[in-house]
Amino acid sequence: MSQDVFAYFGCPWFVSFTLAGNVKGTEAETDYKVTEGPAMNYAWHWGGTYLMATNKATNTELTNFIIWYYTCNEKFLKDAISDDRIFNFPNNKKVAEEAVADGSGAMPLLGGQNPVEIYAKNAPNVSLKLATKYDTQLNGIMESQRDGLINGTIGSTDDALAEIKTQAHDQIPDITVE
Repeated sequence: MSQDVFAYFGCPWFVSFTLAGNVKGTEAETDYKVTEGPAMNYAWHWGGTYLMATNKATNTELTNFIIWYYTCNEKFLKDAISDDRIFNFPNNKKVAEEAVADGSGAMPLLGGQNPVEIYAKNAPNVSLKLATKYDTQLNGIMESQRDGLINGTIGSTDDALAEIKTQAHDQIPDITVE
């Protein structure tokens, strides 16, 4: 990560788990900030943090408690916002609003910026209407072609696009590829 980069696109955990690992202790440590993405009125969504249990769990009381603790316990969620080593945006509006109001989401890595303000403002605009069950697979196909263009193993953008279409057609037969 260098100071020549205009922007990185990432989800909330990107700051703690990717950006921090690459800029802490460098000149660029506090140079980055979080801002809204370029898509007006459309907040971007990619994955999330999920917690699931099987119906074969033998201790359902403990299973229920663990799920409750990580998804509903306001103290835990507030602590997760306040610790920039594990920062993650909560699924709880009240906790997010409190972190905006009291500044507990401020991150030294971001020069003291509180990214919760931006995430909380944009969370209601997250729409999954364009998400599909194929997104991860298609993303992998596109990334492999991008990497080939970067390292020179693919000759042109047209070649990469043709290969993306071929792989998408071959790997996901129930979609139409044009």
